[in-house]
Amino acid sequence: MPTDSHRTMSQNMMLGINVPLMLLLMTSLQTSWACYCPHGPKSSKEHWCNSNIVISGTVLTKKTEQEGHGTIPYPPIMKYAIRIDEVFKGRAERHRTLVFNTLTDSNHCGLTVLKPKRKYLLAAWDYGGGDIWISYCDWHEKRRKIRARDLAALKYGYQCYNTGKK
Repeated sequence: MPTDSHRTMSQNMMLGINVPLMLLLMTSLQTSWACYCPHGPKSSKEHWCNSNIVISGTVLTKKTEQEGHGTIPYPPIMKYAIRIDEVFKGRAERHRTLVFNTLTDSNHCGLTVLKPKRKYLLAAWDYGGGDIWISYCDWHEKRRKIRARDLAALKYGYQCYNTGKK
């Protein structure tokens, strides 16, 4: 017959197994419910090197569109019309308006925080044909909050050692 000390020992063993299991379960639930940027906060150089368009622009409009292909609906997409004020990298032209696409769900890293009539510095991916995508993990910062040192560096570009390109 087990004694009280045996029960305590077995309870402690169960607790020792359950704590790591609970932590694992909580971590997997968090990653399925929230956006996760795998490389954490990036420097301005990392954002530059990991995008092919970097601009300063003003958000003109923000709208959500539901797209689909036949009977298969795609997730809703948010489209930002952005007037380009300054081009640091990429093929964009000043004073032209481009549409930046993102998912509408911030849990899946959709960039839903940009507000019309505000100026931002944005780094994104231009896939050609006007198909520009940006996510919460990409560089998006109010233009007035960009440090002078970073702005100066953006004007000249960064040397990206992984590609050898500016």
